[in-house]
Amino acid sequence: MRVERKEDTILRGATAWLTVLGTALIAALTAGFFGAARLHDSAVPDEATIAEVNGDPVTAAEFRRFLAQQRAAVIGEFARTRGAVVDERFWHTEFDGVTPAEAAKRKALEAAVRFKVELGLAREHGLIPETSREYLLAEMEKENARRSEAARSGLPVYGPVRFDENGFIEYYFGRIVTCLKEAMAGRELDATDERLRRHYESIKDDLFRLEDAVRYEEFSVSYLADGARVDAGLKEAARELLEAVRQRLDRGETAEAAIREAQRELERRDMTDQAVREAEQSDGHVIRHAERVLNGDTARALYRSLPELYEAVIRLTDADRVSPVIDDIASGRWVLARLFERQPQGYRSFEEQKANVRSHYLNIAYDAHVQRLVRNADVKLAEDAHRKIDVNR
Repeated sequence: MRVERKEDTILRGATAWLTVLGTALIAALTAGFFGAARLHDSAVPDEATIAEVNGDPVTAAEFRRFLAQQRAAVIGEFARTRGAVVDERFWHTEFDGVTPAEAAKRKALEAAVRFKVELGLAREHGLIPETSREYLLAEMEKENARRSEAARSGLPVYGPVRFDENGFIEYYFGRIVTCLKEAMAGRELDATDERLRRHYESIKDDLFRLEDAVRYEEFSVSYLADGARVDAGLKEAARELLEAVRQRLDRGETAEAAIREAQRELERRDMTDQAVREAEQSDGHVIRHAERVLNGDTARALYRSLPELYEAVIRLTDADRVSPVIDDIASGRWVLARLFERQPQGYRSFEEQKANVRSHYLNIAYDAHVQRLVRNADVKLAEDAHRKIDVNR
């Protein structure tokens, strides 16, 4: 966007310094620093113009709203990346040549520019008659009156009975943007079937791939003594047993060989008499083995009962066929899986997902369109009023 500074009136051609943002948005920065005689925000009335965006004013009240939204993010950013301490000097202390106050004002101006650009688009498409704060406040009063009347009549009211300005702008602006995407879908955003089909192809791997059918072997060892009680010694012995199975499976041994040799190996180790007795009285030396299939019918049940195993199974590959040993606390057992084969199931069809494809496309295309308009916006900054705005207010 093209930025010009102004005092009380727009000074065309005045000397300005600009910064290029990562998104290519060019935003105006504050000139100079706050001196010892701190300028107070109260000197700037709510109706004062802080900037103009394509001729539409951004009032001090609107700018303060955007500024308040940036405070937490700026504090977090400076604390995280610059080790800043948040105290009474924080906002006006330089860090790498910039103060948090300047950063917050820059971000607030970026947000204000985009807000006015989108309101301008809504006006162009006949969704709203004007973009001023006064118009939005009048709409807020209408909506509040409607909600109050509905509440008095016993009708359902979704959300607050009465909005404040911040809540109403978020609510109203969200509705405007939704309508604007639809109004722009045909001409500006070109949401034709051909375009949507191309978009579907570009996103189907991430969004519409059907879950593979995975055939796998499941190995498990219980560590419950008497079928109910958890014993620490037995639990550790069971884990070692299944870990030995895992290592052999990882070397490519058959399930039968891995189970047989792992049991023999564990029996040769020194175990406490208590652990031996516990194992003999329980399933502690019994390795259970079964073939399973993870598909659309079984995935939900496995995810609910043992999400760790579900996550392990869906990550199995030809290069990494054996899962870690997993503690199934709910069932009192250790469990692992080895991949047999993975069978791709294709994608949800374009016809089935057309509404979702269209919504996804409109979101992306709309944002790209608005970004272009923001980059080309004509922004005139009222330097004196902008400088006097206090980020602490």
